[in-house]
Amino acid sequence: MSPAQVRAIELMLYSPVFKVGLLSMVIALAALRFVARRKNLPRFDKALRAGAVVAAVMAVLSFNAYAQPWEHRFHNDHDLFHYYFGAKYSGEIDSSRLYHCALLALDEIDPELHEPVRKLRSLSHYRRVRKGWYLEHEGPCKRHFEAERWEAFKRDIAAFDQGRRLRWRGLLGDKGYNATPVWNMVGRFFAQRLPLQPILVSNVLGSLDLLLLAAAFGLVFFSFGLWGGALGLVMLGGTYALTATHIRGSFLRLDWLACLLGAFAAYEWKKPRLAGALLGYAAMVRIFPILFLFGPAVIAAREIVTKRRLRPDLRRLFVSVALTCALLFGATLIDDKGPARWRDWLVKIELHTKDIANSRVGLEYLLQFRGETQSDDIRGADGKEGWRPHFVEKKQDTNRQMLPYRIALAVLTLAGLVYGMWRLGDPVLAMALSLPAVFVIVSPTFYYYCLTVPCAVVLAARSPKDRMCLGLLISLALWEIFFHASALLSDFDYYRFFMVSAALAAVNVGIIGALALRARRVGRAKEAAGGVVRQTEGT
Repeated sequence: MSPAQVRAIELMLYSPVFKVGLLSMVIALAALRFVARRKNLPRFDKALRAGAVVAAVMAVLSFNAYAQPWEHRFHNDHDLFHYYFGAKYSGEIDSSRLYHCALLALDEIDPELHEPVRKLRSLSHYRRVRKGWYLEHEGPCKRHFEAERWEAFKRDIAAFDQGRRLRWRGLLGDKGYNATPVWNMVGRFFAQRLPLQPILVSNVLGSLDLLLLAAAFGLVFFSFGLWGGALGLVMLGGTYALTATHIRGSFLRLDWLACLLGAFAAYEWKKPRLAGALLGYAAMVRIFPILFLFGPAVIAAREIVTKRRLRPDLRRLFVSVALTCALLFGATLIDDKGPARWRDWLVKIELHTKDIANSRVGLEYLLQFRGETQSDDIRGADGKEGWRPHFVEKKQDTNRQMLPYRIALAVLTLAGLVYGMWRLGDPVLAMALSLPAVFVIVSPTFYYYCLTVPCAVVLAARSPKDRMCLGLLISLALWEIFFHASALLSDFDYYRFFMVSAALAAVNVGIIGALALRARRVGRAKEAAGGVVRQTEGT
């Protein structure tokens, strides 16, 4: 098959229409299997399982689109630059110096490489600074390098560019390297051992995530069966969060997702210690996965309040999470820079959180919206100023004004989850339905919302027998379809992601409402059963 033919097939597999088709198959297959189980149609059920396998295979092919085999490469240049160099040279480059040092290295290798660059984003305050200032001030960067390490850094920059004249203007205009010290420790281990040349070796960096996801889904299929694993793969292939090449083919950017999937599967497999270890790692490299403990924490609180004891599986889960986090934190303290690495990361993440982005999803970005539906709405009088500094400052003021409302809505959301989960006896389902806690507490960039895939796995596995799980799985798939369709509604990202946040808020209301209805039914059933027991005793 020629490269042109392969390219045509990949474009088809990667198209939004194909992705929407995959998500539609999730809805159709899940609904039909629910009916097949209710009507006791075993042959039809087998046909649906076969259809799920076919859909999963297509989803895997769709997920790996743009692998570019004819160029013998599988890595994401933009993301690899930040996380490879940020980790490998973390001893010399803190979170504020990556772009400065890269520019100086390019200038010494070949000034023409950075000729298109006019301004760089300062990683100290996120505003743009003219290139000349950085070239005139070498000290803040080069004084942290020994001569041998500087030459190694330049060789790696040259190997990374590979004479392709990469788009350094875009590479040096993003928001830098934001990894936690735990990820930095793990990433540096691989970066120091895997060079950027030859290219077949550097492809390993882009393939590590695929290996981890393959292992995670192996555990998912083992724990949740074919139905949960297959529909989970279809959701992964169809999710909008991973359609952009931003973190596909990247360097350990989906390790947290693989561990989150593994944690759900391990708990389903009755291995709470393994689940806790995997969830602990995911939390230490991306922080927000810890919020999926909200559901199990509610069940644990109920156990303590009503029975004055804690179920062994929950105790093992929480102890394992805490121990894993403590061990990883301790390992970073004896790693390079020790506690200073955490201080640097906290400063960086505070800056990153306060900054306003046009592609984040969450309650904060839902509340800060003030009718900006086109790019002209965020620009200054001259038509050029917008994101820096006027729009950002205005939105930061809006966030401060809306903070009391955001806190109130978050408290109401969490209270609703507590009420709905209080009588829930399934900790794995409670983990999956902790999604609203993520939405109201943090506002991650859109590509982190592949976090819905583990939730979909659990809901898919439960959906053939559980009407609530079927409905919530369909709502997640519909949200993903809307995510794709939002590109047709607007090409202005800030407005698009406001609409996506509003749609996800509706899904979260549905989750809380469904849990509340189930809690009422369970409560009434227990009251009725108690009444029967009392009548029997009286007789």
